[in-house]
Amino acid sequence: MGPEDVDTKSIAPRGAERQGELERGTFIGRYVILDRLGAGGMGIVYRAYDPDLDRRVALKLVRDLSDDTTARLIREAKALAKVSHPNIVQIFDVGVFGDTVFIAMELVEGRTLADWRRETEPTWRPLLAHLIEAGRGLAAAHAAGLVHRDFKPQNVIVGADGRVRVLDFGLARQAGEAPLELAVSPSSADESLDIHSAPTQQLSPGTFEGTTQPEDDDRALPRLVLSRITGTPVYMAPEQRRPGTIDARADQFAFAVTSWELLLRDRPFEGHNAKLYAVAAAKGKFRAPPAGNPTPTWVRRVLLRALAAQPSDRYRSMDDVLAALAADPARRRRNLAAIGLGVVALGAIVVAIATRGRAPGPCEDAATHLVGVWDPSVAAKLDTAFAATGASFAAETAGKLHVALDRRADAWKAMHTEACRATRVSGEQSTELLDLRMGCLARRRDELAALVAQLVAAPDAARVAASIEAVGQLPAIAACADREALTAVVPIPTDPTKRTAIDAARTELSTIHALLLTGQWPAGRARAEALQARAAAIDWAPLVAEVGLVRGQLERHAGSFATAEVVLTETVKAAARAHVDDVATSAWSELAWVVGYELSRPLEGLAYVSAAEAAALRTDASPIELANIAHTRALIWSTKGDQAAALREAERALAIVEHVPDAGELEAVDVLNTIAMIESTEGNYGKAEHAHRQVLARRRAALGEGHPKVADSIDNLGVVMFHQGKYDEARRDYEQALALRLAALGPDARDVGTSHNNLGGLLMETGDDAGAAKHLEAALRIYEATLGHDHGDLAIPLSNLGELATRRGDFAKAIAYCERALGLDQVSGPDDPKLAYDLVCVGEARLGLHQPARDVFERALALREANEGDLGELARTRFGLARALWPDARARPLAIAARDGFATAGDAWKPRLAEAIAWLRTTAR
Repeated sequence: MGPEDVDTKSIAPRGAERQGELERGTFIGRYVILDRLGAGGMGIVYRAYDPDLDRRVALKLVRDLSDDTTARLIREAKALAKVSHPNIVQIFDVGVFGDTVFIAMELVEGRTLADWRRETEPTWRPLLAHLIEAGRGLAAAHAAGLVHRDFKPQNVIVGADGRVRVLDFGLARQAGEAPLELAVSPSSADESLDIHSAPTQQLSPGTFEGTTQPEDDDRALPRLVLSRITGTPVYMAPEQRRPGTIDARADQFAFAVTSWELLLRDRPFEGHNAKLYAVAAAKGKFRAPPAGNPTPTWVRRVLLRALAAQPSDRYRSMDDVLAALAADPARRRRNLAAIGLGVVALGAIVVAIATRGRAPGPCEDAATHLVGVWDPSVAAKLDTAFAATGASFAAETAGKLHVALDRRADAWKAMHTEACRATRVSGEQSTELLDLRMGCLARRRDELAALVAQLVAAPDAARVAASIEAVGQLPAIAACADREALTAVVPIPTDPTKRTAIDAARTELSTIHALLLTGQWPAGRARAEALQARAAAIDWAPLVAEVGLVRGQLERHAGSFATAEVVLTETVKAAARAHVDDVATSAWSELAWVVGYELSRPLEGLAYVSAAEAAALRTDASPIELANIAHTRALIWSTKGDQAAALREAERALAIVEHVPDAGELEAVDVLNTIAMIESTEGNYGKAEHAHRQVLARRRAALGEGHPKVADSIDNLGVVMFHQGKYDEARRDYEQALALRLAALGPDARDVGTSHNNLGGLLMETGDDAGAAKHLEAALRIYEATLGHDHGDLAIPLSNLGELATRRGDFAKAIAYCERALGLDQVSGPDDPKLAYDLVCVGEARLGLHQPARDVFERALALREANEGDLGELARTRFGLARALWPDARARPLAIAARDGFATAGDAWKPRLAEAIAWLRTTAR
């Protein structure tokens, strides 16, 4: 049977299982029942399998119909099956099996339109777009001569593919047919109305006689002669409650009720029960639109006409309704402007002459607000400043930066124009909301201005290298259209003095944020600390939260993790008080990074990641923000030693950013780089190498050959080659990365220090102790100069220098290096896995001096065994403890385990394997 193999049996032909539900495996014709999907007024719907076409379908079963009704239902289903439209659930097949009419139709996974609106809380534009799609489905049915008669939010589904489809044409009828009588449950006319849709109900059990002759000009409309009134009361047109005929304009009325309810969050007519509501609909007694609802008045005008009590007063067809709803005045003006841009140059010259000296319209001045921020003169200054750095990649980076800044400026101008028009042209937005949006846009402009100023004012190679990514990390302009977020924030004080202080503080904050994005962390850190004191004195919660977030980020980048934790912990509280959920999301995510990754307290970090995710989901955060959170979780899982969980989260983050149109290429590349490092940590060096080569190719394309990030990827490839024992290839990669970094950044850059460190480790492994010492000492010197003497990263070259000193027999010097590294790493806490490297380094030097070393090796082994990691380093730790314990009985079993570990750890550990074998032979005597 294919993918849906089940035990099968045939349904009894007539009368059997009439009351019960069908079991899995039951045949209805050729279809095999899988499970129940739901029930409605006309029967039960099952998920079923079609073995002939190897696909799953939705199977609606309707029973207990008269022979005449059965024949009609089949004819109507066949008529609907001929309607193939993307906004209608497709009917594939119809037939009779026993006393059952079955209709096989497209199986759509998704949510009803009502559920989609409730769960996603969209703004009015995307909601209206979905309603228009549903209306197109109705229009297609009308063109085929069908009337739905029960259109409502529950009969529209938003598929997982994003497409909107109308379903449940169970009451649909063809024009000119006699009435179809179905048994439905009666309901009380006095039943109270709820904002949510009621089930399909019968209002009157009687049979009406007679028809009303339609007007001559409406003969093309599909009509239905009513006998038994069916439908959902609050969506029914007044004529559905009277004897006579109805046509497609009854569906138009139901469509308008649905649209009004979803867009304005209320029913259109007065009346608290079904009877009063029906009377109000027949008399056209509307409720006042809810105050503050953002749905524009032109949309309400369209719906009001479609809700007319008399069909003749409505639009002639659904097509006319949809045309009116699609004619967004603001969008039309934008389209006309776009068309104007396509006019030939002569036309443009004529327009320019005709309008020379004329001031721009009230909403056409967006470009003037960016004069001096990003315009041709500023662009020229940036090119000159970049060229003056002498960086080998400066010219290429400037070209790519122009594109990024142009895109940012265009988005800002478009948002500025749209916000203005929404209030001053279409009137769909309040002046209060316009003020909030313009305030948000002013901050986005100031942030852009501050970043460009940092890049133009005497930049260095490091700032040039960070520039493209810095633009991508600026706060999203789209947030300035988020009505809910803007109105939820604690209002800015009305006191003029306080407002002036807030504006000045935010200007300074923009500059500090630019220092953060361009890597000027020490300078930014000092200014952020001073600004935080000013923000506390001003005592406006949103400002306190905003400053706290930037200071926490700077402390983290500067390596002051303990301070970052304190600052960010206070920031999440301030963000909660201020109702700035976007700041809360970022602060929780930063706190998770600091605690879970940098301070190696993964369980706490994972809890903070969950808090960040909750805040992000509460604010309907962008996919990019969710991807960043997943990326942070991946790094924390890797720190905890669960590389499988880390890889799963990283791949989830990559899947998000690879499929989001607005995501930057470099965001995806950073996640892919993390995947490569996780694979390397797990010892999957082939997969790691493949991923690193992908990263390298994509960075070259996005940033240019000479960019320092390209050097990073080459250096990472060297690390993978080193771990595979391919020392010649590793050395080639390390030296190429060093050359690129020297050319791009100069001899004193931190990344140049990293290249020196990696080359030193390689040369130490290949026996070139003198060359190793030269590179490792250069690495330590550069790290101290760029990071300060207390930065945790100094532990890397220090422990390498300690190991080299041990190899050269200078054990006292080795202990000095290794204990300094241990002191730096211990800031992260006693459970940080990095401590194992320093402890082993101290232990091996003590063994050289014949000093007790058991305590440091025992502690190192506990850390190694508690955290999955490099098998070679675990074996090294066991071998060191074995030598420290000898002649204790535990020594030889530990040494044997170490030998076996070295044997499986790869070619890089062969010298250690030989050492362990020789020691075991010696101690066996």
